[in-house]
Amino acid sequence: MTPTTNTIRDITNCNADTSNGNGERLSGTRRGSDLPVGRAPDDGTREYGDSPSPDQGNLDRPESSTIRRRQDNDGRAQEAQSQNATDPGNTGQNGNNSRPTESRLGKPKNTRGSLRIASLNIRGGGSDRTQEKWQHINQIMRQNKIGILAVQETHLNDEQISRLHSQFNTRLKIHNTGDETQPNAKGVAIIVNKQLLSNESIEATPIIVVPGRALLLELPWRERNRLAILAVYAPNDHSENGLFWQSIRQKIQDNIIPKPDIILGDFNVVEDSIDRQPAHADPSSATDALHDLKREADLIDGWRREYEKEIAYTYMHSTNRIQSRIDRIYINEQLAELSHKWEISHPGVETDHNLVSVCLINPIMPYIGKGRWSAPLDLIANPKTLEKIQELGCEVIQQLPEQRTNNQNAQRALKSFKSMVQALIKKESREKGANISRKESKLKGDLKSTLNDETLDETTKRDNAALYETELRELEKQKHNTLRAHVNARNRLEGETVSKYWTQQN
Repeated sequence: MTPTTNTIRDITNCNADTSNGNGERLSGTRRGSDLPVGRAPDDGTREYGDSPSPDQGNLDRPESSTIRRRQDNDGRAQEAQSQNATDPGNTGQNGNNSRPTESRLGKPKNTRGSLRIASLNIRGGGSDRTQEKWQHINQIMRQNKIGILAVQETHLNDEQISRLHSQFNTRLKIHNTGDETQPNAKGVAIIVNKQLLSNESIEATPIIVVPGRALLLELPWRERNRLAILAVYAPNDHSENGLFWQSIRQKIQDNIIPKPDIILGDFNVVEDSIDRQPAHADPSSATDALHDLKREADLIDGWRREYEKEIAYTYMHSTNRIQSRIDRIYINEQLAELSHKWEISHPGVETDHNLVSVCLINPIMPYIGKGRWSAPLDLIANPKTLEKIQELGCEVIQQLPEQRTNNQNAQRALKSFKSMVQALIKKESREKGANISRKESKLKGDLKSTLNDETLDETTKRDNAALYETELRELEKQKHNTLRAHVNARNRLEGETVSKYWTQQN
């Protein structure tokens, strides 16, 4: 029997009794083949950009770069040669006196080839009733790989921020500004994802532009350049709204703050009547002041540039169902050429605003693909799926010829077995999420066609759009909470056991 045949036997466990006496299937003895099918044994490395899908449960594992890894390995090899030449006691990486690698010595992390920036108004996060929202914020940033998230209406004080930093010590860095005179009415935060950004970005010091209303953060970007991000929560009153934009513009002209490359947040004003439903123009006192600020900083509405005539909204009033696109991201012309994936999506957290986001590409970074395919862990642990995989393996073994030939041998059989398992798991995965995906796609299509249907009167359009919007938000909450339940279940099972999962958490 060849080693390859034994590998198939290990995966399928054809010769073992897989019953526990109660009719339940048991997985066989775990050995080196106990891996997601189609993956090589884990050597501690990952492809750049290859991260677990959300339904795998492991949402916290940071990605790593193959290119950086190879460069680091080359550098360590040269360093090791130098150390071996000067230190006879150093036996190398595999010896008994091996030295720690550069990563263990605290080598700074590199930023990714792209940066996802988003904004969300959470309608309060400082009370006992709304404190749980920060758990959802953490999940949203992990699930959507958001590097920078601007949050409005945070309602946080210093003590609450300190508790959040203790809770999400390895995950999030929260920069917040509040208004002591109105702590429950304002609040703007810029949240940095520690798993995705460099140490320099994490330690960046924010600038409070307007307490409780505007916060600016400068990050390293494209070698020695800086990226200035201004998060805002503009006043509702239109006269105050205009004065707010004028004050920011004046501080830029006086060099009190750097010129922002990106302004994002809740603007509480729209520039075009198309961005309100029913359509109407906002007072010129607010829109003119915003236009002047945009000209001063050379900014454009990136989403509107991408979708010139499309109608979509980010906010729906809970009572009268009036909608508007008051949550936006403005970006300068140079960065606009490097942007893609302008999206308005439902966040899954209790709020009446949608999440707006954009992805910025770093042009000096090489193009990296999606990495190696791996099976979702929930399907690998599914007894029915495992039973089908075992049946496939047994069939392959039974078809092995007694005499090996170039066209019929154990190696080709193993390759065929892997292909069949991969096809099986992909089919199971599609069927598992088909119902929700089909429903979500249909609702999004209906909402888009309703908003852009010029034959409908305003009342019908408003009511139908509000109905679709409500269903989409509830559906997203369902998906969001299901994912949270999977993560919590795994943490309950493995969080206190010394394992790979425990190591990643700590």
